[in-house]
This record gives sequence, structure tokens and C-alpha cells, in this order.
Amino acid sequence: MRGVEVFLPGERVLWESRPLRHRLFRSTDVAMVPLQAVALWLAVAWGRQVLSDGTVGNGAMAFAAILLIALFLVLAPFIERAVLSRSTRYTVTTRRLIVRKGRAGDRVVMVYLNSLPPPVILVESDGSGSLAFGAFPTILDALANLYGPRTWPARSQPPRPPVLWDVPDIKQVRDFIAHARTQPGGVYRV
Repeated sequence: MRGVEVFLPGERVLWESRPLRHRLFRSTDVAMVPLQAVALWLAVAWGRQVLSDGTVGNGAMAFAAILLIALFLVLAPFIERAVLSRSTRYTVTTRRLIVRKGRAGDRVVMVYLNSLPPPVILVESDGSGSLAFGAFPTILDALANLYGPRTWPARSQPPRPPVLWDVPDIKQVRDFIAHARTQPGGVYRV
């Protein structure tokens, strides 16, 4: 799903951009990093116990495997964020917000603007910033996504609206979205 294929008849692009910065850490990582550090510490402590028992052959292999898995679990979310951030493209149309991720833009999220809560922004000194709908993700949201999206709280809850991270001219983007959300029938009128 690239380019023109995702647009509806009569839909126009109002704004399109990519993230300006590719942050590895966000404020919500305050919850994730300590839990991952504990998991890594437990793997190392278990490995030291196995190695001190004198079973060097199989114990060393098991320790190495557990340590590699723990390192992967600690580093994978940040590596994934860095890779996806570089391939992310945000598009605001007259009716929808479209977020494309992945090398081929094959991970696509499309949401009607008039179905979203009001936009809120965080503005940087250069005028860039981030935009969320309703509120920015919290530490509880980070915990909910720690082991994959939507595993906790209940799966029956709707997914969180997308967040536009570190984009240029964030106030202008907010104004486009706010205006489009107020149009009758969800159709942006100039």
C-alpha cells in the first residue's frame, strides 16, 4: 500500500512529512527500562549460579543463550523504534490521518480525523514537535505495550490513536487536523 492506493475518491493531501528526529528513548520508557534491567540482572545472576556449580559445558551454553535472549528483549524495542522511525511517513488528508511505516510502507494505519479525540501538542523551540489525540501515551501505556501491543489491559479496549512524533511545524499540523475535524461530513473545506 503505497502512495495513491490509500486515498479515497476526492480526498486531498493537506500535509505530509517524516519525523525530524529519531529518538531512541521517550519519557514513557521510564517504566520499561527498569523492568528490562531487572530481567537482564536475573539472567546474569542465574548464569553466575550455573557457572559456579562447576557444570561449565552445558551450563555455559545455557547461560550464553539466556543472556543473549535477555539482551535481545532489552534492546529490541529501541532498535525497532529507530528502524521504524526512519521509514515513517505521516499524511494528513482532508478526511484521514495515514501513518506508513516499514521499508516498503507496508505497515499502514488509517484513521478518520472526525473519529479522533482533539489533538494536543508538545512544541520544541524550533517549532517542531509531537501531536497526540486526547493525551500523550503514559507510563501505563508503555507497560501495556511492553510485551506486544494490546496484551494488557483487556484486548477489548480500542487501540490508542497514532502519535505524530517529532514533525516540523506542529502548530500548523494541529490546526489542519482541528479544522478538518469540525467540517460537516468529515470533509475538509478550505
